[in-house]
Amino acid sequence: MAQSSEVIYVPSGAGEGFLVVGDLNTVKLSGKDTGDAYAVWINAVAPGNGPPPHVHHREHEDFFILEGEFEIYREGQPPLRVGPGDFVHTPKGVTHTYRNIGTAVGRLLGLAVPAGIERFFAEVGQPAPGMTEPPPTLAAPTPEQVDYLLQAARKYGIEIKPPLS
Repeated sequence: MAQSSEVIYVPSGAGEGFLVVGDLNTVKLSGKDTGDAYAVWINAVAPGNGPPPHVHHREHEDFFILEGEFEIYREGQPPLRVGPGDFVHTPKGVTHTYRNIGTAVGRLLGLAVPAGIERFFAEVGQPAPGMTEPPPTLAAPTPEQVDYLLQAARKYGIEIKPPLS
């Protein structure tokens, strides 16, 4: 797909939102906007939440911390404590995860190069139009939902891993 030559403006609060494993991912730019070069999203994460450990086999995943405090876990390295203004680059092939260690919703600006992860969000996530905060609590996923998530992840080159020690 060809990259657009138009300037794209996405106002605050706009974008396509998806609830994925309890986090609210609001896609600001998708592969269709960037010729599949990259995708950008805002991830709103409830206290204590974050994705399961995983590895991307197709894309690099970067995070710029907008609000809150997080611990970033990277395979074979000590946890990294980060806050507003910090930036973390996770190369493809590296197992990683993060947790919101604060007491309020934290926000990360996510960037994936190349694009594609936003299609994963759309496939496994629950559409969340107009939402700006993740729900305070969610029911535990059913075994069927977990199986579906694992299958969809593989389709997008994402491998879900057991907890990091």
